[in-house]
Amino acid sequence: MYSPKDDETQGRMEHALARACDHFGTTATGPVSWGWLGRTIGSRTTDDRWLRVHCGEIAKASAAMTEGMVVAEERISSLVSRPHLHGLHRWESAPYVFEGELIDYIAQPVISPETPDLAEDPHLPDAWWSDLRNSLDALADAEPPRTTIRQEWADRVFPEFLGIPAPAITERVTGHADLQWANITGPPFVLLDWERWLRHEVAQHERITGKEGGRMPAP
Repeated sequence: MYSPKDDETQGRMEHALARACDHFGTTATGPVSWGWLGRTIGSRTTDDRWLRVHCGEIAKASAAMTEGMVVAEERISSLVSRPHLHGLHRWESAPYVFEGELIDYIAQPVISPETPDLAEDPHLPDAWWSDLRNSLDALADAEPPRTTIRQEWADRVFPEFLGIPAPAITERVTGHADLQWANITGPPFVLLDWERWLRHEVAQHERITGKEGGRMPAP
């Protein structure tokens, strides 16, 4: 879906992937997968896991870039279909900070590998939609790492960008935060990318659990 930004980025990330492999005592096998602008690199490993390495600038990176994956292991029900974290390794090499995460390898492809949108009907069975709803219902009870879209933010941006007053946020629910067709597999259903799951307004949760065509709106 993506490619490295330039040769320097490619070399830096391939070296980081090799370092993470050494730390976990494994070897990357098969083609690598690139994230946006080469900020992440991932590969299947010889122990049948998936190793993903993220790179950020030390001056800008969060103190816990993959906090979501760690907290997910502690707080999310086993009823939620997702890959599990088996190891996390963080290191710095100025001016960059890297984080490698070793997770379950998911064999089945995502529904839309090239875009978050759907180009055609994926013809998903009813059981797939049931698994989606059951996973989101179980996730709704989890205590997330953080909360998004606070009232003061809504009060500012709704009039500025939409020209209408902001609705009052009276209830929140925990959600995935990037629920779209490039992050879900199926069938069987598995929900990927757990870096930014959080608590958001319940109206958004109700929208994305509906059986709709096109793109699943992100919160």
